[in-house]
Amino acid sequence: MIRPDQAPSSFMVFCDMSDGGGWTVIQRRKDGTESFDRAWVEYKHGFGGSESDGEFWLGNDPLHYLTSQGDYNLKINMEDFDGNQRFAKYKNMKVDDEKNQYKLHLGEYTGNAGDALSEAHSHPSGQWNSLGAGQLGVKFSTYDHPNKDDEKCIRHDMSGWWFSKCESGNLNGHYYNGPYQAVMDDGVVWYTWHGWWYSIKSVAMMIRASDVHPAGSDV
Repeated sequence: MIRPDQAPSSFMVFCDMSDGGGWTVIQRRKDGTESFDRAWVEYKHGFGGSESDGEFWLGNDPLHYLTSQGDYNLKINMEDFDGNQRFAKYKNMKVDDEKNQYKLHLGEYTGNAGDALSEAHSHPSGQWNSLGAGQLGVKFSTYDHPNKDDEKCIRHDMSGWWFSKCESGNLNGHYYNGPYQAVMDDGVVWYTWHGWWYSIKSVAMMIRASDVHPAGSDV
């Protein structure tokens, strides 16, 4: 049970102690038991069993409160239907408040899954992405609350996500019980690893304060 700074109430979270420990899990997909075809208000407050090992979305309000109280790193673990595992890490994850459509900001990427959220952070060449200067970050969208840049993506994805570009990936997409059953790119997609039409078997998204020293480290 935690209560971040400025949060109106406490809420339950699942703590992952792998990779040095101290990770707060914010999303999990693994078997399709939980529908992620949800409205804006459901993504705002969260759904599923965040205190267990089931599927869930922690909630955009909790994400905003958590990432606003300091520097947090994001880690995404993924596994395909052949048992291959990949990961993506981002420094300094920030999620804006609701009035700013829970815009996602990310720092430097590392990992072996590829950077499918490149629109959410700056590039070494300067403060630019495809949305233009001064527009860094990607707004969250749902089918009943799309931002104008996402309307085409939302028409077939029917889930909540930071749609930086339709083909970039959507880890909250429809769950398929096999890799090539996805219709277009509406599955659990991370295009820099498996392309647009491969639906990933399992995903866990988690965050950890950057000043947490991993268990077993000398720092």
